[in-house]
Amino acid sequence: MIQYRNLLGVSVTTIYETFLDAFSDYAIPMKPSLAAFQNMLASKGFQADSSVGAFDQSDLVGFILNGERETQVYNLGTGVKVAYRAQKIASGMLDASIRLLFEKNRTGYLLEVLQDNQKAYALYKQKNFEITRYFLCFRLEEPQISPKLSPSIHQEPVDLVADFESTLPYKPSWQNNHHAILALRKDFICYTYRDAGELLGYAGKWERP
Repeated sequence: MIQYRNLLGVSVTTIYETFLDAFSDYAIPMKPSLAAFQNMLASKGFQADSSVGAFDQSDLVGFILNGERETQVYNLGTGVKVAYRAQKIASGMLDASIRLLFEKNRTGYLLEVLQDNQKAYALYKQKNFEITRYFLCFRLEEPQISPKLSPSIHQEPVDLVADFESTLPYKPSWQNNHHAILALRKDFICYTYRDAGELLGYAGKWERP
């Protein structure tokens, strides 16, 4: 019988191994190193006591990884081992997660889902999640050119993004806002654009471990 409980006391290595199994057939390749996985948890504010695992006896067969900032909660990822699919485990974990966060008086629960992932999309709609906005995702594997940097572009301390974010006309996503960047500041390079000394923009580049 599958049991649901939080992830306190469960090692990151155990969660990582279940993650690799659960995302082995995902639409986007998800095979991070253990170090990269740990960085992902840190940058998104992972909290074991707010996250949910599905257990077959002592075996972690599914998870909902939740991160927290103040009273807001973000679903970092939901996954079920391939051998345990089609048993409504994801639905059971989501119910347990919502109940847990309600007990902790959290005020919002955010997540992102690929529109092509119809099963997950339908599950979240069934649980009364509402669409608040859409994101575009881009990835450059191997740059074909070596662009010349403008003299207005400088490399500066990544801490600058915390102050600059408040001037933006939009709210960055959970995984790209200043909390996420500053949590891994040692692995980020920050490029800024200045005009007569005034900071007009920045770009943060994460150096993958």
